[in-house]
Formats: sequence, C-alpha cells, structure tokens
Amino acid sequence: MARFSQQWGCLKNGCNCFSVCWMLEAPKLVISSLGGSAIISCKYRRGDEEAVKYWCKEGSFRFCSRNRTIRTTGAEKEVKQNGMSIKDNHVRLEFNVVMENLTYNDAGTYLCGVERKYDTWKPVELIVLAGMLLL
Repeated sequence: MARFSQQWGCLKNGCNCFSVCWMLEAPKLVISSLGGSAIISCKYRRGDEEAVKYWCKEGSFRFCSRNRTIRTTGAEKEVKQNGMSIKDNHVRLEFNVVMENLTYNDAGTYLCGVERKYDTWKPVELIVLAGMLLL
C-alpha cells in the first residue's frame, strides 16, 4: 500500500513558495513489476474540481517531458493515451492514473499536478522491477 505524504507544491520551476502554495497529496514511491500496471491516486484541495489535472514524466527539473504526459479535461471523463489513463473524481477530490504494460523506460520521477495560475505538483518516483512482486 502506498504511503501518502503532504507537500506544498509550488511553481514548476522550483521557485520558493511564499504565500501561493496549495496542498496536494500523492505517494512518494510506487513500485511495480515489468509488464505490470501501476495505479497512482493524487488528492487535491476543494475548489480545484474543474481544474485540469496532469501526470507527466519529469523531463528536466520539475518540467514535464512532452511524450509522457496525460491530462484531464477538467471534467470527470476518463482520458486514455500511450498506455496510460487518467480519471478525475470531483466528489472524492482525487484523480487516478493507471499505467499499463510497464517497461524499464517507464521508471523515473513523475509529477502529479493541478493546473492553476501557479501549478500545484508533487513528485512521485516509479520503480519498475523484474519478476513478480509479493505484497
């Protein structure tokens, strides 16, 4: 089971927070097996229900890589692309990401985020291991 921690997300470029920070919760670490799936749940604050949510592989420091990004539309409709899906739940104040058929190239740091004037994001480390995982 993933442990959740709270972090004050700030600007994507890593600037100091000052007074423009909002709470976002996500697991620090997700471990899955090669060829398996990973399910990540990201929780956001009330008031962000209609905001666009995103999941992306970090390209350079806290910036998203273009080829490994998936975004909601701001609605609760599931979006699927490139072996990933993302679905927002406005009642539970969370969005879930599913990554399927994991490869070693999928391993790395991802950003679980909410688009705002100043984006809120939380880094999540994904580790992909060979063999079966027993929890």
